[in-house]
Amino acid sequence: MLLEKVALIKRHLVEKEAVSDLCAEKSITPALFHQWLEQFFQNGAAAFDSGRGRGRGRPPKHSPEARVRELESKLAYKDEVLIELLSDHVALKKNLASVERPLDGAGPAR
Repeated sequence: MLLEKVALIKRHLVEKEAVSDLCAEKSITPALFHQWLEQFFQNGAAAFDSGRGRGRGRPPKHSPEARVRELESKLAYKDEVLIELLSDHVALKKNLASVERPLDGAGPAR
């Protein structure tokens, strides 16, 4: 999934593809795509980090920094899932409200 996110961001930034087209293709919301983009730029400095003697700019696998990064990634994924679920929930509620609304406009409002 990580490589797919990077590939989508690259297509948007380098190949100038519209966010709406990319989101429609992958069945994601533009809000989710922009969240990925924000995460990408927030973590972009790590790619240029010299690593202070650690090599390739990455902390050791079992370091606290690696654990924090792993947990942040899991949390971000859960946030993405919640965003998608809530978006679907709101859309379904709106759809249900329009179906249940009486034709004459009378009746209790929801």
